[in-house]
Amino acid sequence: MTADQRYTLSEPVQNALGDIKRRVNVKVFMTADFLPADYKRFKRSIEEKLQDFKAENRLITYEFEDPNKGEPKDV
Repeated sequence: MTADQRYTLSEPVQNALGDIKRRVNVKVFMTADFLPADYKRFKRSIEEKLQDFKAENRLITYEFEDPNKGEPKDV
């Protein structure tokens, strides 16, 4: 665990992230709006992990999309 009580990434994960040489965009289709607290915590934990990935390699980006908005063709 780190000083701020967060789990660190394992060495194999750090190595894999370091091997990425082209931009990777992760699109997460979920929303925590109007959902129980467990789902909000789940979304927050996903976002924290993606932030850790991005901190290891700036070629990694992510965004959250509301699956209830837009048209399937837009995905």
